[in-house]
Amino acid sequence: MTWAVSSVLATTSTPITTAATASRQPSSTNIHRRKCPLNPHILYHIFTHRQSPLTPADLASCALVSREWASVATPVLWRCPTWTLAHMGALETALLAGGEHNNGGNADGNAAAARARGLVEGVKSLRLEVSFSGAGWANFDNEEVVWAQFMRDMDVMNGVLGLFGCRLQPLEQLTISLQLHTGQATSSPSQHIAFQTHLDTLFGHLRTIVNPGKLALAYNMSAADVLGKRVLSLPTPLRALAIDGDWAAESDVVKALQDTATSVSELEMRRCAMSDELCAALVRSCGEMLQVLTVRSRTSVEARQRAMDILAGCKTLKMCTWVEA
Repeated sequence: MTWAVSSVLATTSTPITTAATASRQPSSTNIHRRKCPLNPHILYHIFTHRQSPLTPADLASCALVSREWASVATPVLWRCPTWTLAHMGALETALLAGGEHNNGGNADGNAAAARARGLVEGVKSLRLEVSFSGAGWANFDNEEVVWAQFMRDMDVMNGVLGLFGCRLQPLEQLTISLQLHTGQATSSPSQHIAFQTHLDTLFGHLRTIVNPGKLALAYNMSAADVLGKRVLSLPTPLRALAIDGDWAAESDVVKALQDTATSVSELEMRRCAMSDELCAALVRSCGEMLQVLTVRSRTSVEARQRAMDILAGCKTLKMCTWVEA
């Protein structure tokens, strides 16, 4: 009986699976996966498909499928991260713990630093935001405490930008958002000097980590005065600019346009009274470069039509969008 079974197993063209050998044989799925792995280029196109983009959660799940999928999904996941200041502070701490700026660091710290450096190298596009609201805009008891936190946030942002300066490749796109609503603390000379120092450091980093042609800047009118000369000092023009007018005086918005928007190709204006004078100033300041204009402001139909007639003088303008806000 034993011989007969062995003879059948030896001569039959179709393998016979017994209960004892079933558990030892690989499944057809595993065989197919080993023989026909999905091409990494195909995976990349799937993960980056614009018409049906994957969410960060989807990409994180894809990275857990296999090592092959992780090698493709992880760079896509981290190329445009959404980082809060807390995340940036943790990143800087990990690098420091691993001896990025000193010769110390234990094994765990070195491993954390290696992971952090990997994240820094994988990022292609970055958006950083810092804001401060003084006593006239926020509800708190001690404005000095909030200003001190704002200074710490600026420290963290400059520290992270300094880390990106060590990359082999510059960032493909960088967006900096600076929103200030000044109060009593910002009027003191010492606070003013400290803020100017942080801005000098910030713009020093911007000259090294990204081509300013890929740099987008967003600010409100309280920050316009301190940013104007620094923006003009950049070696190449900004790519995009967003100005939050805070319903400021028309003359202030006109000056901000003259100081910072002379060479931008994309401009967004929020909460600005789009008067005839302001539209004419916009054409004078940006008429040679501006291609895309977005206005987010409460404007009457008649005022909007007049503004469109004036903006027609901007020969390079290809798209103008108005949003009631």
